[in-house]
Amino acid sequence: EVMQYTVDDMIIEALETDNLALQNMSAGKYVQGNPKFLEMVTGWQRKLGTVDSCLATWGDVQKKWQALESIFVGSADIRVQLPEDSKRFDGINADFQGLMRDAPEVTNVVEACNLDGRLERLENMLAQLEVCEKALQEYLETKRIAFPRFYFVAPADLLDILSK
Repeated sequence: EVMQYTVDDMIIEALETDNLALQNMSAGKYVQGNPKFLEMVTGWQRKLGTVDSCLATWGDVQKKWQALESIFVGSADIRVQLPEDSKRFDGINADFQGLMRDAPEVTNVVEACNLDGRLERLENMLAQLEVCEKALQEYLETKRIAFPRFYFVAPADLLDILSK
């Protein structure tokens, strides 16, 4: 069982509020006139920007992973038809499950999102999931070309039909 990633609205509000406060601070004469303050404010802006990017990417990865997991793990036909992409998904699956298993260890969102390589890891997973998604769409398109009546069937239903 894989944990679900959810972001509380309070975190999003705090992130937006703190970003706005930092933006206002950085424009102030006391920060502009003091290189040490400017460095601190810029550092925090960078950290919060990473948090924002990380949370958005993490959410995208989870959505794509959830959509593709039942297809690539649960369908023997897809695994046979798309062996390379199935192997790719298996790697992503293991990486994502490891990430979700380790995620509760760091409860501070700023620390969790700014861990070394976390954002890059998520971006890589997202890119690989998009490759799997594209291969799946191309596979469905070949089936639609072979059987034109499939153009009137939703992708999820078509996958269900093809897996039987």
